[in-house]
Amino acid sequence: MTRTRWILLAVYLVLLTGSAIVQSFAPTEWYRLPTPFDTLTDVAPTEPDTRPMPLAALAWGNQNDTRPPVILIHGSPGQATDYAYLGPELSSDSRPVYSLDMPGFGYSEVWVPSYSARAYAAYVLAFMDARGIERAHLVGWSNGGAVVLHATDLATIAGTPDRIASITMLGAIGLQETEGSGDYYFEHAKYALGYAALVVLPEFIPHFGLLYPRENRVAFIRNFWDTDQRTLEPIMRSLETPSYVLHGRNDFLVSDWAAERHHDVMPTSRLTMTPHSHFLPFQQPEVSASLIRPFLERHDTPGVEPLAHTADLDPVRVRTGALGALDAIARSARDWPWWLVVPIGALFARFRPETTTVLLAYLCASLSLDFGVAAAAVYAGRRLTPCGAWDAPGVERATVRAITDVAWTAIALLLAQSAMASGLTDAWAGLGFVVALALTTLLLRVVRTLPTPSGRRRLLAWVTKWLHHEWWPSWMLYAGLVPTLVRLGLQHKSLLVWTAANPGVPPDEGIQGESKAELLDKIKHPSVLPYAIVAPAGTSADRAVQARELVDSRAELGGFPIVVKPDAGERGRDVAIARSPDDLESALAPIAGPAMLQKFHPGPLEVGVFWIRRPETVGDPTDDSSQRPQGFVFAITRKTLPEVTGDGRRTLRQLVERHPRYRKQMAVHARRDDFDTRVPADGESLRLTEAGNHSRGCMFSDGEDLRTPDLEAAVDAVASAYRGPNGEPYDFGRFDLRATGEDELRAGRFAVIELNGTTSEATNLYDPKRSTRWAYSVLAKQWGYAFELGAKRAKQGSEPITMSRLVAVALRAFMPR
Repeated sequence: MTRTRWILLAVYLVLLTGSAIVQSFAPTEWYRLPTPFDTLTDVAPTEPDTRPMPLAALAWGNQNDTRPPVILIHGSPGQATDYAYLGPELSSDSRPVYSLDMPGFGYSEVWVPSYSARAYAAYVLAFMDARGIERAHLVGWSNGGAVVLHATDLATIAGTPDRIASITMLGAIGLQETEGSGDYYFEHAKYALGYAALVVLPEFIPHFGLLYPRENRVAFIRNFWDTDQRTLEPIMRSLETPSYVLHGRNDFLVSDWAAERHHDVMPTSRLTMTPHSHFLPFQQPEVSASLIRPFLERHDTPGVEPLAHTADLDPVRVRTGALGALDAIARSARDWPWWLVVPIGALFARFRPETTTVLLAYLCASLSLDFGVAAAAVYAGRRLTPCGAWDAPGVERATVRAITDVAWTAIALLLAQSAMASGLTDAWAGLGFVVALALTTLLLRVVRTLPTPSGRRRLLAWVTKWLHHEWWPSWMLYAGLVPTLVRLGLQHKSLLVWTAANPGVPPDEGIQGESKAELLDKIKHPSVLPYAIVAPAGTSADRAVQARELVDSRAELGGFPIVVKPDAGERGRDVAIARSPDDLESALAPIAGPAMLQKFHPGPLEVGVFWIRRPETVGDPTDDSSQRPQGFVFAITRKTLPEVTGDGRRTLRQLVERHPRYRKQMAVHARRDDFDTRVPADGESLRLTEAGNHSRGCMFSDGEDLRTPDLEAAVDAVASAYRGPNGEPYDFGRFDLRATGEDELRAGRFAVIELNGTTSEATNLYDPKRSTRWAYSVLAKQWGYAFELGAKRAKQGSEPITMSRLVAVALRAFMPR
């Protein structure tokens, strides 16, 4: 440990010791609100896990009034002053009202054997005994609902059920199935985590008493831990005491559907749903008192029959269509067991973490899913997710990422609640929900990346990628081309006539997944780099032996180094350079199908040249012997391979993170095995990839300055040398070329690496210095020629592909190989 760390540790220990001393000699009581009606009553419950102790209470009204008093029970955490507004309202007609500080809270005893709702109920009855109260109405708010239910049960067991005149459950808990996950054991696992976070962890923070006092933190979490809500259902079902369920439709702590279920199982209950939240005693004391008071008056006299009815002051709007379907899903989610939701959520989070997090957050915001269940799903999914490009590797870091993702789920929940409160999710007949999801996902991505420098760089890379068409996904770029394609289709009376071009290339191969070897084999020209095919049969070791034999026996391959790549076009995927026989097995391992071994050309210049046959030569009987060019170079793309320069301190990851361009393709560069370990020397230049593909990090730029008559003539000669199985010509596509330098290329001296089919692009359109408008003009011209050539070939008898076949070929691109 360094000296600085020893010093920091010493300072921390001194602060922690000082904090403990301050708390022991001067315990803070800032959380206690001063009141003029503090009274202490010695109570002596006879139930197990209770002991005699003083109980604090607030009192309002005329204590000599003969009507049954009202005893108010707060939730957890809470204290008697939670009823500072509702208590006076209920006593406005002089009815005596008491609000108790339950053990562990307020001015009552802080350390007791049990903090359970049943123990609290025993203290309430003991308070009534000590004050000589023969009969009382009980009002339980939040967790206090369990207390008043147990009080009725204890009174019934004691043979005095009538001493509880009535109970009011005010935004109260009840059935276990309506609490969080609905599962006792899952909930207690949450309480255990809560104890660690709220009781144990603060003891290691030098807070000098500024945090909630230890004894009250213990009481808060123990109240949940010690209470078994499974015992409440039989009490509620057999209840004979008049009961009143008063709830807020917008209660975000105890859901409205929970109150409705409580009413359903309590035979003596009436239910009133209000348009308010959980904090009825604070925010709507007058309204709450006006609703409770008639109920109390009705049951001041024993034996009056309860009125079991419902008054819905805020009916739920029944929605139809897409919103109705979403509501149905949310309702059904309430009854899904946590052990089913967690693995399903984890599976989705494994592949789409942000989207899953937001969807789970919306279910939590609608109170259809417990946040603990959602957090467990996100945590499990994140632990299953391999390290992303921006994630530093390591088991401990993966755990930290999973924990922080739980925090982001909480942020997403707040965003979802805001979207729902604003009415955005209900707007535009369901479209508003989609907009809300998108905005929440966007905001979550921004919020989660801002705290760290690496995150801010990631956010900057993500934002800037959307600002230029170079980085757009293909579907987004080509969506803007749809009007042009429709216009061309109408002009030529067929949307697929372009597939009739390139009669020497089978339509399937020209559109997707063409065999590089089969295309190159049809070019009878010395500029094509020699190649050989490794069959897919056998293990990677067997294939490596086969490849070694090919390299040794085929002198034209030039020996090592040699290029290894899939025979089927995959946008540069799995392209590697085997520099020795030992590299062959690792290079072949990721290639499932046939692999191509191709002679290595050192370059360093690589270009893409898009060649198009002149439409007027189609059908010309002299096109083989004519001295005039058969086509022309439509576009030239200069390819610049990515390189970083080391400083002797930073790893490849850190160098790429700081590069304004390379960090936009972090996922590509992070595939290197040495990405997190290699530290290039100061001034050392290191090439990040050898593949001349944009998807592998290569930069494409317009190479118009490379155009010369010699280059055009040389490319035309290569294209004209192409012949299909029956002598069919080549019309349209891109050649990937390598040359030793620009002068050599301009002179028409190059090597052909690959030939691409009909759907290949003039890749100069991805030039980062060119505008999107310019890119679309290139695409429009390219496809204009494709349609024109296809129409001419169709007249000669070349058949365009059918729509069903096109769809099948397109779907094949998404199937695993």
